Amino acid sequence: MEARRMRLEVILMAIVIAFGFVGWPIVGSYSRAHGSWIGMLAISSTALAFAGLSFRQLISVTPPNTKAIIMLLVAGVINGGAVYLYTDKIADTTVPTAAFVATVYILVSIVAPLLNWLFKGAVPNFQQGIGFLFAVAAIYFLKQGG
Repeated sequence: MEARRMRLEVILMAIVIAFGFVGWPIVGSYSRAHGSWIGMLAISSTALAFAGLSFRQLISVTPPNTKAIIMLLVAGVINGGAVYLYTDKIADTTVPTAAFVATVYILVSIVAPLLNWLFKGAVPNFQQGIGFLFAVAAIYFLKQGG
């Protein structure tokens, strides 16, 4: 059971990460490029940045086992499909970009504890249940404002 609390520096890092995660789709929409170009350029530059930042760790640690590699490759393929759909909507001028991006990330806050439960057996607690209800309400209000 995962009952740890996040320290302030972890929350501050999450804010920095959120700007990175949310920044590229907003910039992508602003660029008016086709969704496929937005996705390919964002993912390619993400891979390059990640490789550069993690190079020392990648060469100094033991590679994952075959099962882990297969699981991660499958997850990556699923993520690639999700990024394709995501960038298609980001490039769609009929979709309100900020509301769409917010909706996706609110849904992430619902899906993450469910997948954590499925894969790690960490049953969502009461506070997470309340958060789920707030997330559903937030999506409702975002839809109304769009």
